[in-house]
Amino acid sequence: MAQKTQRVVAGLAAAFFLIASLTTGIAVIWTLTHQSKQGDTPVADNQAQNQPTEDPLAGKPMEGYTPSTEPVTELKITDIKVGDGAEAKAGSTVSVSYVGALATTGIVFQSSQTPISLSLDQVITGWKDGVPGMKVGGTRRLVIPAAQAYGAQSPDSSIPPNSDLVFDLTLFEVK
Repeated sequence: MAQKTQRVVAGLAAAFFLIASLTTGIAVIWTLTHQSKQGDTPVADNQAQNQPTEDPLAGKPMEGYTPSTEPVTELKITDIKVGDGAEAKAGSTVSVSYVGALATTGIVFQSSQTPISLSLDQVITGWKDGVPGMKVGGTRRLVIPAAQAYGAQSPDSSIPPNSDLVFDLTLFEVK
């Protein structure tokens, strides 16, 4: 009886090993056949379906911005390029592209790859106060204190609570 039990256990172990080997082999083959042409990173399912991909700027330094370890105490508005089109007013709906970074590190947490439309009534205070007066075709940098950004209620793990932020905005349209 003991020999029969040993044979059954050995057979089960062999079957388990075979299944595990096949599963691993299938996973390796799938990974190899789904690799990006740009390197060793497997293509995400959403890329294969032409859905939006990860933000290419996230985690990188913001171009043209020098981080500051000093806390931001008030909204700072700098026009990088003054536009010559329609002017955004308080409460306008605007179409913008943007790059957002942490003011202390300059590391980008989010950017828009294409212009997005949004109402200035539904954005953080730094944008409500910093976008009006901007003209279509212009690019503006907003350095925003935490109290006018997200405060303690960060919407994303890449933005620590009570973070001062910096945004570069390009204005495409005002409605």
